[in-house]
Amino acid sequence: MVGSAVTVVEYATSITTAAYFFSLHLVPGSTLVRMAPDQTDAEAACAKVHTACVQVDDDMTRVFTLLGKRWSGLVIAVLIRQPVHFAELRRAIPGISERMLSDRLAELVSVGLVVREVTEGPPLRVSYRLSEAGSALEPALGELRQWAVRYLPEGGQCPEEFRK
Repeated sequence: MVGSAVTVVEYATSITTAAYFFSLHLVPGSTLVRMAPDQTDAEAACAKVHTACVQVDDDMTRVFTLLGKRWSGLVIAVLIRQPVHFAELRRAIPGISERMLSDRLAELVSVGLVVREVTEGPPLRVSYRLSEAGSALEPALGELRQWAVRYLPEGGQCPEEFRK
């Protein structure tokens, strides 16, 4: 029923198996109000949450699913500077294992951000560079670097003045 209020009863039990009932009053496209049995209408009004803020953008989800994986951003950051061989890349990123670097490179190659180039030998040499799509990340990574300099000092905590 579009535009009408719908009531859903949610049943939850605590560790001590005491039951709590909450009534959810939903007005489609509007707000969500959670009311406990002993809650007044005024208290319920204070508990309103705008549902429009709950949605996560699909594009941002795809970006962070890929770049949010451990080491992926650092691999790209190194490759922005210049093409490198596997061993150079591993030395440039302290703490990454050969297996993890290999996995991340394979994934970044498969999605088209990194290009793997093999130079016939002897010795056989494999180097990695950013594709056009990977290079297009440079401005965004530059902005993240500037943000880190300003808001995320060496200790990893945002300064108190920016926590407001």
